[in-house]
Amino acid sequence: MNRGMGRLFLLIGTVAYAAIAVLALLTFMKHVAIFSLATLGIAIQVALALPLIAFLFAGRSMPVLPYARWMAGLVSVLAIAGLLGVPTGTSEARDPQLAIEAAKAGVGEDMNARKILDLKVDLAGADKDDRKDIEKKIEEAQKEISDKDKEELQREMAVLEAKEDLARFDSAARGSSLRDAERRNALLVIAAFLVLAGAWMMDRDGKPAA
Repeated sequence: MNRGMGRLFLLIGTVAYAAIAVLALLTFMKHVAIFSLATLGIAIQVALALPLIAFLFAGRSMPVLPYARWMAGLVSVLAIAGLLGVPTGTSEARDPQLAIEAAKAGVGEDMNARKILDLKVDLAGADKDDRKDIEKKIEEAQKEISDKDKEELQREMAVLEAKEDLARFDSAARGSSLRDAERRNALLVIAAFLVLAGAWMMDRDGKPAA
């Protein structure tokens, strides 16, 4: 009885863990990055289920109870560290928008935007005697960029602003999907402990699960 029930728990836990881990991997690859250390970490977590799948469906021999103990411990540590499944806080990441903002800042530097803004700040608080000198510096800074370069930089800025609007438009759906994935991480812990419970019940039957 214990062995049959234990195998059922082991089966449910393994299938649930594998399905949730694969879903986490696909969600992360779609919304964050296809190739990254975090992607590799989730892929390794998916691979944890493979020996158990081989045991259940291919009849491979393995020390199930020691493996289940090790797996439950590892999953618990990853959960505490916020690295289980889709890492905790991923939904708050703004990587695409941050990259676009950095690119816009670079284009702004090329257009002397920062220099001109600094001069305008000085102009706002300047005395009458200094205003003409500062206004002259602003004109010189504006003339440093040729009409051709200015047109090209303005076009580049317009493209970046359009990309920023698109990233902002997609961010709500992206954030919702990642938050749902982060909440599903708790199910990975439950699945790992179902695996452990099943392996323990099989071992208690007096017939080692290996």
